Amino acid sequence: FDLDHDNLDEVIVTYIINDSIWLEILNVEKGGFYRRLMATGEDRDGNGHWDGGSNPAKAVDLNNDGNDELIINIDTGYDLYPRKVICLDWANDIVLWEYEHANILNTNNVFIESDRETGGKYLVLGLTSKGNAAVVRDMDDSHSYLVVLDENGRELWKKCTGESFTQGMPVVIEYDDDEIFEVAVGHNSITRISGDDTTVTPNGRIIVYDHTGEVLDSIACGSNRKITDLNLVDIYGDGESEIVVNLSDNSIVILNQKLEVIGKYKFPAVSHIWDSRDFLGTGENQLLINIHGNQFMLTDSKFNLLAQFTDENPFERAFHVAVRPDPNGKEWILYETNRKGVACYALDLQESPWYTIFSRKPILAFLAAFVPLSIVIAIIWLVLNKFRQKNMIIREQHDKLNRALVELHNAQSKLIAAEKYKQAKDIAGGVAHEIHNALYPARASLDQLKNRLGLTGDEELNRNRTLLNLSEKAVVRALKMVELVKIYSRLESEKKHESVLLKDVIDEIIDANKMEIEQLGASVKTEIPDKLQIACCRAHAFSLLNNIIINALQAIQNSEERSITVSAAYDGKQAKIEITDSGLGIPEDRIDRIFDTFYTTRPSGGTGLGLSIVKKIAELYDGSVSVKSPLDKGAEFIILLPTV
Repeated sequence: FDLDHDNLDEVIVTYIINDSIWLEILNVEKGGFYRRLMATGEDRDGNGHWDGGSNPAKAVDLNNDGNDELIINIDTGYDLYPRKVICLDWANDIVLWEYEHANILNTNNVFIESDRETGGKYLVLGLTSKGNAAVVRDMDDSHSYLVVLDENGRELWKKCTGESFTQGMPVVIEYDDDEIFEVAVGHNSITRISGDDTTVTPNGRIIVYDHTGEVLDSIACGSNRKITDLNLVDIYGDGESEIVVNLSDNSIVILNQKLEVIGKYKFPAVSHIWDSRDFLGTGENQLLINIHGNQFMLTDSKFNLLAQFTDENPFERAFHVAVRPDPNGKEWILYETNRKGVACYALDLQESPWYTIFSRKPILAFLAAFVPLSIVIAIIWLVLNKFRQKNMIIREQHDKLNRALVELHNAQSKLIAAEKYKQAKDIAGGVAHEIHNALYPARASLDQLKNRLGLTGDEELNRNRTLLNLSEKAVVRALKMVELVKIYSRLESEKKHESVLLKDVIDEIIDANKMEIEQLGASVKTEIPDKLQIACCRAHAFSLLNNIIINALQAIQNSEERSITVSAAYDGKQAKIEITDSGLGIPEDRIDRIFDTFYTTRPSGGTGLGLSIVKKIAELYDGSVSVKSPLDKGAEFIILLPTV
């Protein structure tokens, strides 16, 4: 960091000597010019040194004295708690503040933002869980956290972002163009088997908070995929960083700061984008990607491979600096690895000439081209011959299939015609039977009236009126039968999708049957959302629901309690309508037949078409109707119809 703003970078080094952590600042002119003891601990496991650690995370001028203060993580290891983040004013050799916590600071996810109104600073920290027993205030090391502090180290707000062994992964973004920062954080929720610590389903999700900690948005990363890393990288070199999401299936997803996906890439192993800059001096950024801890890939911004380097030892970390002036504007890659201890290496990016044996011996190039070409031609000829044979077999099979389809079509036409004839015969027979039953009493009554013509007296007049009433009822029943058959036969031709307010239809039905409801002394309760609309012809909706409610009114005539309930609710993309009554119910041996044409459970007065029309209308609009009826406990009709 350029801590004193003199255009000369300083190097901050932390190291352990026995039981102590030290921090030292160096540069090329002054050498080591500042040194401070940061923390001490105990060697409890007898390994010769304290197992704590320290990492400088950020440098920023918090007290406006012209020098950047250092934000430093102190990891006290297993020997001492709590862990803490400190703000070191190195120029005055004082610690401005300390923030104690139970976790490990993720130094890759530390951000400092200015408050445009007050001029103050916000510190956004990601705290990682290692699953130890540490507890500080309301935080523990069994969870990871997002924490926001003010410039004096006071906690403004925090959020839990995962369970044991999950990382705190916040990034600061501009989500809603309000010029006030937002925080996107990777959150891993994990489903576990009860009584077992085995992970079943990790579910990664990115949650966006505003600067006060309120949730603005979230995006799921898919089931069985955990977020392993979340960073900001300026992939395209346009000054606006993209969100890079590393997932547990070795894929990388690129999002813009509005959480819109702009790229997805799959890698053969765990991968991380370590840097994005113009390494090659071409005027466009390239990406430096680490694969599986021991391989570098240099790609363009669309992840096309430009160069790669593999080391037999795993990389500890990589730095990307120009370690010497380069007239071509290229940069070296400096990385650290464990090779016989700790060592650092620098990679130079150069073009390599391509030499082969064919450039030295052209005859080999000719043979290398001719022999494979001959083999390829022979293979192509064999393949084409096989294709010709298969094509002949396919044509023969195609002809057989066509003949079979013609025969199947003819058989299907005959079956359809036979089924239509059977349906017509059944309907005609049923209608004839019902009209005969309806008109037979009328004929008998009229015969008696004819014989009684001329008889006078009050008794004879009353008898004549009774016979006329019987005739009228029989004729009305016959006409009603004819009308129901007409309705049944025209349902498909009258089908149309309308937007029907269900509550209005139910209210109209109740009003139409008001007289009978009052005569029975029945109560009709409705529980229907005001805005629930069904996609159905209004006349069909009225007929369907009216038939069921009339059945319910007839079912409760002989009951002590006379009540009907009509309720409705959304069920996915359908409306679920339930109509229950307090009648005597339907016998179990009859319940499977109540929707059959001309079947009725009433000894007299039933046509057997009402519920057939109900089922026909429901199926006409891709819905359904069913019934449940425990004996002596009433009946419940359940209708599913599509919503608008």
